[in-house]
Amino acid sequence: MKLYYSIGEVGDILGVKPHTVRYWAREFKLEPKKRGRRRLYQKKDIDDLLLIKELLYEKGYAIKGVKKRFEELKRERKENLVARLEQIREGIIEIVKMFEESS
Repeated sequence: MKLYYSIGEVGDILGVKPHTVRYWAREFKLEPKKRGRRRLYQKKDIDDLLLIKELLYEKGYAIKGVKKRFEELKRERKENLVARLEQIREGIIEIVKMFEESS
């Protein structure tokens, strides 16, 4: 698996033209890496673009609706990640306490 994909490769993965990828990236405030004038996309960018495509083409959302839903999903993803990290943190604290008690 590659770390970075060109806009042409991303277009091929998504089945859309590069100008569509560029438009979606601009509209949904995705920030691909840039080397000179070339945009380089990471897997997380491609995942976001696949979600945008699904909402537009399969779910029938308009751009405005996709923007709203996309932000909701990003917020939910962040909240879930924070909750999971908190669970991991609590687990580590419990393990440390067990080691301290057994010493």
